Parts: sequence; structure tokens; C-alpha cells
Amino acid sequence: MASTEGAPTLVPPSVALIFLQELGVLRLHMGPEIETSAVADQLVESPLVERLYVVRSPDGGLLVDLHLAESVAARLIPSSAPANLTIDLRPGGSALFRQPIVTPQAVVFVPGEDQIQYPFTVSGYLRPGIEESVATLIDSQGNAIDSQFPIAGAEDVWSSFAAVFPDGPSGWVTLEVEEAQASLFFGG
Repeated sequence: MASTEGAPTLVPPSVALIFLQELGVLRLHMGPEIETSAVADQLVESPLVERLYVVRSPDGGLLVDLHLAESVAARLIPSSAPANLTIDLRPGGSALFRQPIVTPQAVVFVPGEDQIQYPFTVSGYLRPGIEESVATLIDSQGNAIDSQFPIAGAEDVWSSFAAVFPDGPSGWVTLEVEEAQASLFFGG
């Protein structure tokens, strides 16, 4: 951790550790004293973590999402002088659901259910520099329904999004966000 002047900080920031088991993500919700990051994403390739993303949340704060390779038990260990946050991970816990769709432009979390109902919300994050985007549902006849969503348009880190579809087609539908695609089944 470093100050805005670049010097190491002495006290670790406030942080909440959140396990989003259904997404296969271990999230650090950073306190307001953390404003930016030198890293937007990084390949980790450890037995327990595949990748990490630094994401601007809708409220403007920063999130660090660890995309897990398998279920884990985790604890956060802060230390001072210099400030450090250590995450102790061990294999264990319940099985993960569907892995997110990851492309160079987007990370999209798709539901793990076999049959999805409306209203439907898809969430994820978009690469740094994207200022606005749209999620699209396309039915088997090629009819499309769009849901535009605001994002932070961050230049330094990824921007989180949530697109809501109050209603839409049933049956097999293709979901598109940027170049990410998923085939989903919607119940009638």
C-alpha cells in the first residue's frame, strides 16, 4: 500500500472480505481511503486462484475480486508498518457454481440455474476505458432486447455493471455483453 505521494503507508486500509460462493469469487471491498490501483487485472495461476480484477463499484469504491479455481476457506490478516493485507486461503468448502465468462473486454457472471425467470439481472465488469455499454438478449428468431446500463467509465480499473431485463423471450436465448456470449434457458 502506498500513499498518494508514493510512500509506503503504515496502517492497512479498512476492508471487508466477502465470499460470493455462487460466483466463485472472493471479494475485498476496500475502504474509502483506497482510491486507485496500479493493477487492473492480473493472472495468478495458483492452485486456488486463477485471476484477480480490481473493479470500480457503483458507489465509486474499489473492489478486488479473486476468481477462484476451486472452493476455499479464507481469512484476511492485516498488518502494520508497512501496511499489508494477507489473504490466507485453504482448499475446502462447498462446490462452486458456474465460472464467469471472461473476455478481454468483459467479465460476465451468468446464473447457475438450469431455468431462469424474469426479472433477470446480469452483472459483471467491463475493461478500463469503456464508458457505456448494453446487454442484449437474442431469441432463436433473432429478435433482440437491449438493456443499457451506466458504468463508471474508469480509466485505471474495471467498471462493474448490472443490466436488468424486466421481461423477455422464453426458451433458449443468447446473452451478449460486449463480445461475451452465453446461451441461457428462460422458463415461460
